Amino acid sequence: MATKIMGQRPTTHLRQAEGLNAAQLRRVLQFIASRAEVAQDLLLHTGTDLDDMLRAQAAAIALLTAIGAMADEHSDTQIAGGADRWNFGPDFADLGKEVRHG
Repeated sequence: MATKIMGQRPTTHLRQAEGLNAAQLRRVLQFIASRAEVAQDLLLHTGTDLDDMLRAQAAAIALLTAIGAMADEHSDTQIAGGADRWNFGPDFADLGKEVRHG
């Protein structure tokens, strides 16, 4: 869940309030680009068999979810929200917090 620090934009436990340094930003962008390349190759080389197309679609959705979550988590835009929202759905935070472990 996002927390608000006085005078700063909301942050999550995955992102520092001061933002990313150049090396961290470069790493995020490299991972986004590499995942996008894999998704492109996957979709360009999928055959016409229905099972192959369905597997390619599922894989592409997983890759695009990862790309969206990475970009959203480390930008000021928050298009869909943080990684939890991208991966687990818009109502994930509404499910509440765990009260105990074990």
